[in-house]
Amino acid sequence: MTEDNPPTVQSALLKKRQNNQYEIALSNELTSFHDFPTTVSYSITPKWVNAGRDTNLVYEVRGGEVEGVSRYAPQSGNKKILRFPKDLVAERGLSDDEHQVSLFSPEEGCLQIVVPESFEQISKFEPIDNVVSREEIPTKQSGKDRQYEQYRLFLPTKFNNLYQDLPPVNQWSIGIAGGEPTLIAEFVDEETAASTAALTSKWHSKQSGDTDHQVKQISIYPPKALISALGWDSLPIGLVPEENRILIVPDPQGTSVGLRG
Repeated sequence: MTEDNPPTVQSALLKKRQNNQYEIALSNELTSFHDFPTTVSYSITPKWVNAGRDTNLVYEVRGGEVEGVSRYAPQSGNKKILRFPKDLVAERGLSDDEHQVSLFSPEEGCLQIVVPESFEQISKFEPIDNVVSREEIPTKQSGKDRQYEQYRLFLPTKFNNLYQDLPPVNQWSIGIAGGEPTLIAEFVDEETAASTAALTSKWHSKQSGDTDHQVKQISIYPPKALISALGWDSLPIGLVPEENRILIVPDPQGTSVGLRG
């Protein structure tokens, strides 16, 4: 670090490069102040916006082995290049070649990235039939030598009657409920999914159990980059089924998933 005080708020371009890679080039001032190593980690963190007490979410960047989704941060001349995870771009529905973002430096070694697109503010939950559930998100290994890790969440069987004949795709986004991040899995058709730049995955349904006691088993696949950026890799979560979508909230103490003011 060569600066004594954090730089003022700066604007930067989030640019699309080859292979759908997105990058942010830091100014010389930010590069000098933060002195990031070659690997940085992104996490999704709530903060209060300055104009009021509304909660916003930021992408927080820290260097080294910290919790979050990691990316290589190369040097270009005197500038550090931050490679922004493309799944985080897709979650915001961004598809253009470049986007203006704001950069905040609350402390040395911590950079906050704010995108202009707003997050859904959920003032209260509206569960179908007042049904909620508490679960954990396990990982599933797949591919040759099982080297590809993904998250698969089996929905409780009591959800079966709530979600029947739904479109085959989950569209993933992040909202804010009670001042904390909420992961939203909306059921959409393939045509809708293909017409947007949204982050999607297909959900599956199968019969499981003994021949005489078969039950329907629904599984959804939360994107790994979102789970890691939210810090939910080993965190119990609450499921709130709403019309045509499921809200996923952190539930670290197993407490009520109802929103509190």
